[in-house]
Amino acid sequence: NNKQTTAKYKVPAKGSRIILIKLTKVRGNKNLTTVHNLENFGIVLSNDLKRDLAKKFSVSVSYVTGADQKAGQILQLQGKYVTQVQAFLMDSFGIHQKYFKIDAKGVTKKDKAVN
Repeated sequence: NNKQTTAKYKVPAKGSRIILIKLTKVRGNKNLTTVHNLENFGIVLSNDLKRDLAKKFSVSVSYVTGADQKAGQILQLQGKYVTQVQAFLMDSFGIHQKYFKIDAKGVTKKDKAVN
């Protein structure tokens, strides 16, 4: 039962044409990596995707609905996984790098996010 998350994405005709990967601090020194606008690219936020990410990065993964209901669900990973998530999405779905925007202030070379 080793099902991989592989699918082709589609560039959205309407809505945001950027997948935003953001690093935010929560509760003091905890970090949260969020991925916005995946559903605009036709990527289904399924339990399979959640399981694959949790297994690959050994972290807790969840989906939340953002303040803007039209923007769809937001993928959240505990920790600093900005570049790894981008690489995972590029490999798994074939998304070109030009469709990504990374907002990760405060990330240093020692952090997992830049490995």
